[in-house]
Amino acid sequence: MQRKTKKIVLALVVIGVVAAGGAAFTATNTVPTHAVGYGQTAVTGAVATGISHTLSADGMAITKTDMTLTGNLADVPIVTAGFGGDGVALQSCVVTAVTGTFGSPARTAHAACTYSGAGYVTGTETRFNVAVTGATP
Repeated sequence: MQRKTKKIVLALVVIGVVAAGGAAFTATNTVPTHAVGYGQTAVTGAVATGISHTLSADGMAITKTDMTLTGNLADVPIVTAGFGGDGVALQSCVVTAVTGTFGSPARTAHAACTYSGAGYVTGTETRFNVAVTGATP
């Protein structure tokens, strides 16, 4: 009986050492806190879908936005975007891959918006704005 008790105690000690080692290993991971998102999206001139924001290396700023636009788009629509309230200065985006029939409301394009400077601070921006001009009547 004493032999069985020693084995149980030894097994419990080994389990404790493994658990403590695992806890010590995971305790070294640090994840910065930040938030990305927006409470409202304002888009004029098209419908924006597939909106994806890219963060800076430290995760503290939004540096780029990619999106798909659908609407009655010109061959090269002018797209501007940015974060902030009404009247914010929007920044120019690069438009590529315009597809669909000219004059059709189902035309699509991809827009990539790379923001100048350090980008927009995550966690403080609550509104994402997009403007699309150059749509045909």
